[in-house]
Amino acid sequence: MRWIILVMFFPISLMSQTVDRSIANSVCETLSSLNFSEDPDTLQDSLITSLKAEYKNHRPAFIDQILAYEKDSLISQMQAAQVIGEKTIVHLMDNCIPFQRITMFESQAVPEISQTAKKLGKKFTALLLRKAESQDIDNDLIDATRLEIREEYAGLIAKKYGDSHSKVFMKEFDAYIMTESLPYMKWAASNFN
Repeated sequence: MRWIILVMFFPISLMSQTVDRSIANSVCETLSSLNFSEDPDTLQDSLITSLKAEYKNHRPAFIDQILAYEKDSLISQMQAAQVIGEKTIVHLMDNCIPFQRITMFESQAVPEISQTAKKLGKKFTALLLRKAESQDIDNDLIDATRLEIREEYAGLIAKKYGDSHSKVFMKEFDAYIMTESLPYMKWAASNFN
Protein backbone atom coordinates (compact mmCIF):
# COMPACT_ATOMS: atom_id res chain seq x y z
CA MET A 1 0.00 0.00 0.00
CA ARG A 2 1.27 3.46 -0.81
CA TRP A 3 0.78 4.62 2.78
CA ILE A 4 3.80 2.57 3.77
CA ILE A 5 5.91 4.55 1.33
CA LEU A 6 4.59 7.80 2.78
CA VAL A 7 5.36 6.78 6.32
CA MET A 8 8.87 5.65 5.50
CA PHE A 9 9.72 9.13 4.28
CA PHE A 10 7.58 11.16 6.62
CA PRO A 11 9.49 11.66 9.86
CA ILE A 12 6.59 11.20 12.20
CA SER A 13 8.98 10.85 15.11
CA LEU A 14 9.64 14.57 15.02
CA MET A 15 6.17 16.07 14.69
CA SER A 16 4.45 17.99 17.40
CA GLN A 17 1.03 18.65 18.74
CA THR A 18 1.08 22.29 17.68
CA VAL A 19 3.30 21.98 14.63
CA ASP A 20 1.27 19.16 13.07
CA ARG A 21 -1.36 21.56 11.81
CA SER A 22 1.30 23.85 10.39
CA ILE A 23 3.02 21.10 8.45
CA ALA A 24 -0.29 19.67 7.26
CA ASN A 25 -1.37 23.09 6.01
CA SER A 26 1.96 23.66 4.25
CA VAL A 27 1.88 20.23 2.63
CA CYS A 28 -1.71 20.75 1.54
CA GLU A 29 -0.89 24.13 0.03
CA THR A 30 1.96 22.60 -1.96
CA LEU A 31 -0.20 19.69 -3.12
CA SER A 32 -2.94 22.08 -4.27
CA SER A 33 -0.73 23.23 -7.12
CA LEU A 34 -0.22 19.73 -8.56
CA ASN A 35 -1.59 18.63 -11.91
CA PHE A 36 -3.83 15.67 -11.07
CA SER A 37 -3.78 14.40 -14.64
CA GLU A 38 -0.20 13.29 -13.97
CA ASP A 39 0.71 9.69 -13.26
CA PRO A 40 -0.30 8.60 -9.72
CA ASP A 41 3.31 7.60 -8.96
CA THR A 42 4.47 11.09 -9.88
CA LEU A 43 1.85 12.55 -7.55
CA GLN A 44 2.99 10.21 -4.76
CA ASP A 45 6.57 11.36 -5.33
CA SER A 46 5.44 14.99 -5.12
CA LEU A 47 3.67 14.26 -1.85
CA ILE A 48 6.77 12.61 -0.39
CA THR A 49 8.97 15.49 -1.55
CA SER A 50 6.60 17.98 0.05
CA LEU A 51 6.57 16.05 3.33
CA LYS A 52 10.37 15.88 3.39
CA ALA A 53 10.67 19.61 2.73
CA GLU A 54 8.22 20.50 5.49
CA TYR A 55 10.06 18.22 7.89
CA LYS A 56 13.24 20.15 7.26
CA ASN A 57 11.46 23.48 7.59
CA HIS A 58 9.84 22.55 10.92
CA ARG A 59 12.49 20.34 12.52
CA PRO A 60 13.46 22.60 15.48
CA ALA A 61 9.82 23.16 16.42
CA PHE A 62 9.13 19.42 16.12
CA ILE A 63 11.91 18.57 18.51
CA ASP A 64 10.80 21.17 21.05
CA GLN A 65 7.19 20.02 20.91
CA ILE A 66 8.07 16.33 21.16
CA LEU A 67 10.09 17.04 24.29
CA ALA A 68 7.27 19.12 25.77
CA TYR A 69 4.68 16.50 24.94
CA GLU A 70 6.89 13.78 26.44
CA LYS A 71 7.30 15.78 29.65
CA ASP A 72 3.61 16.68 29.99
CA SER A 73 2.25 13.25 29.13
CA LEU A 74 4.91 11.11 30.81
CA ILE A 75 5.31 8.93 27.73
CA SER A 76 8.37 8.14 25.64
CA GLN A 77 9.43 10.31 22.74
CA MET A 78 8.47 7.53 20.34
CA GLN A 79 4.99 7.25 21.85
CA ALA A 80 4.58 11.01 21.76
CA ALA A 81 5.71 11.06 18.15
CA GLN A 82 3.21 8.36 17.23
CA VAL A 83 0.31 10.21 18.83
CA ILE A 84 1.33 13.46 17.19
CA GLY A 85 1.94 11.75 13.86
CA GLU A 86 -1.54 10.26 13.96
CA LYS A 87 -3.01 13.70 14.59
CA THR A 88 -1.13 15.09 11.60
CA ILE A 89 -2.33 12.33 9.28
CA VAL A 90 -5.91 12.78 10.54
CA HIS A 91 -5.66 16.50 9.84
CA LEU A 92 -4.53 15.79 6.28
CA MET A 93 -7.21 13.13 5.80
CA ASP A 94 -9.90 15.43 7.12
CA ASN A 95 -8.96 18.77 5.60
CA CYS A 96 -6.72 18.35 2.58
CA ILE A 97 -8.49 17.41 -0.63
CA PRO A 98 -5.25 17.00 -2.64
CA PHE A 99 -3.93 14.62 0.05
CA GLN A 100 -7.23 12.72 -0.07
CA ARG A 101 -7.04 12.43 -3.84
CA ILE A 102 -3.46 11.19 -3.86
CA THR A 103 -3.65 8.76 -0.97
CA MET A 104 -7.26 7.58 -0.78
CA PHE A 105 -8.81 7.96 -4.21
CA GLU A 106 -6.01 6.97 -6.59
CA SER A 107 -5.52 10.58 -7.75
CA GLN A 108 -9.16 10.83 -8.82
CA ALA A 109 -11.55 13.48 -7.59
CA VAL A 110 -13.03 12.92 -4.16
CA PRO A 111 -16.46 11.43 -4.88
CA GLU A 112 -19.55 13.50 -4.28
CA ILE A 113 -21.25 12.21 -1.17
CA SER A 114 -25.04 12.01 -1.24
CA GLN A 115 -27.19 12.90 1.74
CA THR A 116 -28.01 9.21 2.14
CA ALA A 117 -24.33 8.24 2.33
CA LYS A 118 -23.69 11.10 4.78
CA LYS A 119 -26.62 10.03 6.96
CA LEU A 120 -25.44 6.42 7.05
CA GLY A 121 -21.84 7.52 7.50
CA LYS A 122 -22.88 9.44 10.62
CA LYS A 123 -24.74 6.36 11.86
CA PHE A 124 -21.62 4.26 11.19
CA THR A 125 -19.51 6.73 13.19
CA ALA A 126 -21.91 6.73 16.14
CA LEU A 127 -22.12 2.92 16.14
CA LEU A 128 -18.34 2.59 15.88
CA LEU A 129 -17.90 4.94 18.84
CA ARG A 130 -20.36 2.90 20.92
CA LYS A 131 -18.58 -0.34 20.06
CA ALA A 132 -15.19 1.26 20.78
CA GLU A 133 -16.25 1.75 24.39
CA SER A 134 -15.91 -1.99 24.99
CA GLN A 135 -13.29 -3.05 22.43
CA ASP A 136 -10.40 -1.65 20.44
CA ILE A 137 -11.07 -0.45 16.93
CA ASP A 138 -9.49 -2.81 14.44
CA ASN A 139 -10.13 -3.95 10.89
CA ASP A 140 -12.62 -6.61 12.00
CA LEU A 141 -14.65 -4.08 14.00
CA ILE A 142 -14.64 -1.63 11.09
CA ASP A 143 -15.85 -4.33 8.68
CA ALA A 144 -18.51 -5.61 11.10
CA THR A 145 -19.80 -2.09 11.73
CA ARG A 146 -19.86 -1.31 8.02
CA LEU A 147 -21.80 -4.54 7.36
CA GLU A 148 -24.23 -3.86 10.21
CA ILE A 149 -25.08 -0.44 8.77
CA ARG A 150 -25.51 -1.87 5.27
CA GLU A 151 -27.81 -4.62 6.54
CA GLU A 152 -29.86 -2.36 8.82
CA TYR A 153 -30.41 0.22 6.09
CA ALA A 154 -30.54 -2.11 3.07
CA GLY A 155 -34.02 -0.83 2.17
CA LEU A 156 -32.94 2.80 2.18
CA ILE A 157 -29.81 2.00 0.14
CA ALA A 158 -31.85 -0.01 -2.37
CA LYS A 159 -34.42 2.80 -2.65
CA LYS A 160 -31.77 5.45 -3.29
CA TYR A 161 -29.31 3.39 -5.37
CA GLY A 162 -31.45 0.61 -6.84
CA ASP A 163 -29.55 -2.15 -5.02
CA SER A 164 -28.50 -2.60 -1.41
CA HIS A 165 -25.04 -3.72 -2.63
CA SER A 166 -24.59 -0.72 -4.91
CA LYS A 167 -20.98 0.09 -5.79
CA VAL A 168 -21.93 3.76 -6.09
CA PHE A 169 -23.23 3.76 -2.52
CA MET A 170 -20.12 2.00 -1.20
CA LYS A 171 -17.88 4.49 -2.99
CA GLU A 172 -19.77 7.43 -1.46
CA PHE A 173 -20.00 5.77 1.96
CA ASP A 174 -16.27 4.95 1.97
CA ALA A 175 -15.49 8.51 0.89
CA TYR A 176 -17.51 9.77 3.85
CA ILE A 177 -15.85 7.57 6.45
CA MET A 178 -12.35 8.24 5.04
CA THR A 179 -12.82 12.01 5.13
CA GLU A 180 -15.40 12.67 7.87
CA SER A 181 -15.51 9.81 10.41
CA LEU A 182 -13.04 10.85 13.09
CA PRO A 183 -12.78 7.46 14.86
CA TYR A 184 -12.19 5.75 11.51
CA MET A 185 -9.57 8.33 10.51
CA LYS A 186 -7.79 7.99 13.86
CA TRP A 187 -7.73 4.21 13.44
CA ALA A 188 -6.46 4.50 9.85
CA ALA A 189 -3.78 7.00 10.87
CA SER A 190 -2.64 4.71 13.69
CA ASN A 191 -1.89 2.04 11.11
CA PHE A 192 0.61 4.28 9.35
CA ASN A 193 3.00 4.58 12.27
